[in-house]
Amino acid sequence: MKRDMSLVRKILLWAIDQPNGYMPKNPSFEEYTDEQIGYHIWLMEQAKLINAIEQGAISSKSPQSIIVSVTWDGHDFADAAKNDVLWKKALNIVLNEGQSFTFDLLKSWLKSHAQLMQ
Repeated sequence: MKRDMSLVRKILLWAIDQPNGYMPKNPSFEEYTDEQIGYHIWLMEQAKLINAIEQGAISSKSPQSIIVSVTWDGHDFADAAKNDVLWKKALNIVLNEGQSFTFDLLKSWLKSHAQLMQ
């Protein structure tokens, strides 16, 4: 399964919009399966965007986790990525140039351009 940064963004924006610091459950989005969401939550914990509990089983097709809370870095990324215009620009410039990218590069680009827009 490929990493989908738009899904990462959706999960983070959903999580910070919850009324409490802990998540009652994983989000669900019509265009994504529960497996895709669980896998991306697993990846997001590796990137230290969230705290999560791994729930994968031997019968699972991919690693799966349940979101618990958003970390400081996760809030920073969500703050930088919440602007739709800036996010679309990042997708076109950083993610779609056919070059490989790191999460840190995307986060740095978003943060620097978010500051320019203020």
